[in-house]
Amino acid sequence: MPDYLAVTDTRELTEAGRAVVAKGFVQRSEFITDAERLGVSVKDYGAKGDGVTNDAAAVQGALSEAAKGGVLNFPAGTYYMGGTTLSAVLSGPLSIQGNGVAKLVWDGSDGIKLTQNWATHTVTVDGVTLLTRAKGVGVALEIVGTGQNSTGTNLRPRTRNRGSITRVNIGGNSVEANSGGNGSELTDGWGKGIRLVDVMNFYGSQIHIDGYAGPTPGAYVSTHGIEMVTHPTNTQAVDVDFDKLHVFFVQCALDVTDYEGVLVDQANFIAVGTGFRFVATDSNTPLASFTNSQCAFINKAVDWRRVHQGLVDGANMYLHVNGGNPQGTAVYLEDVNASRVTDCMILGNGVTGGLKTGVTIAGTSSLNVVESCTFYATVVNPVNLGASTSKNKVRNLNLADAASQVVINAAGTANEVETEVSSFFGAPPVSRPQLPPSPTVQDIANALKSLGLVGQS
Repeated sequence: MPDYLAVTDTRELTEAGRAVVAKGFVQRSEFITDAERLGVSVKDYGAKGDGVTNDAAAVQGALSEAAKGGVLNFPAGTYYMGGTTLSAVLSGPLSIQGNGVAKLVWDGSDGIKLTQNWATHTVTVDGVTLLTRAKGVGVALEIVGTGQNSTGTNLRPRTRNRGSITRVNIGGNSVEANSGGNGSELTDGWGKGIRLVDVMNFYGSQIHIDGYAGPTPGAYVSTHGIEMVTHPTNTQAVDVDFDKLHVFFVQCALDVTDYEGVLVDQANFIAVGTGFRFVATDSNTPLASFTNSQCAFINKAVDWRRVHQGLVDGANMYLHVNGGNPQGTAVYLEDVNASRVTDCMILGNGVTGGLKTGVTIAGTSSLNVVESCTFYATVVNPVNLGASTSKNKVRNLNLADAASQVVINAAGTANEVETEVSSFFGAPPVSRPQLPPSPTVQDIANALKSLGLVGQS
C-alpha cells in the first residue's frame, strides 16, 4: 500500500520556513502568509501610538506588507502621521482594523489612499478615527478601483462584495469651547472625508464625518463628506449602499457622479449645503434612494439629475436656506423619471424667511409621484411642476401652514394634480360642494306614496 504521507516535495513560504507536500495532494505555489493568518500590527513595525512620535514610516511599512493580502491592525493609541500620506497598491485583499480605539492624526496632507483591482481584491476599513489639524484641505480616505470602469471594461460581478467602510470617524483634531456657550466645535477638518473612485458593490455603515465649518456661518470650507466618481462612458459601478451616515459642516454630504445605483438609509445630514446630490450623464440606468433620514439646517436635501427610478421616503427635512434666503428647494429632480417622493415632512425656516419650494420637478422629468407629504413652517410653494414635465402626479398633500398654492407651474403635459388637499393651522379650508341634507323617514314615506308603492293614509 502506498504511503500517501511520504514527503515528495517542498516549497518556499513567503514568510519563513518550508511547506511539506505529501503524495496524493495537489502541489500549490500559493500559501497563507502570516499577514493573512494573524494580521500585521503597526507596533511590530515600530509604531508607538503615543500621539507625539511620528509613526508614519512604521505604519507605512506595515501597510505595504498587509497590502499583499492581509489584516492591518492598529492597537489602541493615537498615531501621529505628520504630513505623510499613507498609500498602497493592493496585490491582495486588505482589511484595516482599529477596533474603535485607534486614532490617526495628520498635519495637512491627505490621509490614506488605497488602489486596488476591484475584479479580484476587496478592501475593508473598520473601527478607525482619521483626524487632521488642517483647515478644510486634504482627503481623509480615498479608495480607487482599477480593472473596472477606468479601462472601459465592465466586469459587473454583482454577487461579490468588493469592500466596506464601517465604524469610521473622520474629523478635525482640535476642539474648543463654543463662545456662545453651546458646547464645543471643531476648529479644523478635512477638505473631503471619503473619496471613492470606480468602486463597486460597496457598503458603508456607521460613518461619522465632521467638516470644517469655517469662520462664516453657512459658508462651509470643507467641500464633501463623501464624494463618489466613476466614468461617464460606462456608468456601471453598481450596488453602493450606505446606512447610518452622519455628516456635518460640509458643502455637500454625499456627492455622486455617474453611478448605476446608490442607496442611502438612516442618514443624518446637519448643517450642510446639499444633502444627497446624484448627477448622471444619462437617465437610462441610475437608481437612487434616500429613506428614513433627517436633514436639518440644510439648503437642499436632495438634488438628483437624470436619475431613473428613485425613491425619497420617510425623510424629515428642515431647510435653513442660508439664513433666510427663500430661493431654495428641499427636493430637486431634474430629468428624473419614474421616481417617488412620499411620506416626507418638509419644513421651511419660518423664523428667518421660509422656504420657496418643497419639491421641484424640472427639465423633462416624467412619471414621478409626490404624495402623502406634509409641508410646514412657511413653505411658500409645496410643489413646482416645470413646463416641460409630463405625466407626473401630485396627490394627498398636507399643507399645514404652507402659504400660497399647491403647484406654481403646472403647464407641463398630462400632469395630474389633486385639487383637494388637506390644510390646517391657519391655511384656508378647501371649498367643497354642499351636498343636500339627508332625507328623513317622512320624506322617504312620501316618496313611496307618490309612486303608488304604499297605500294613502
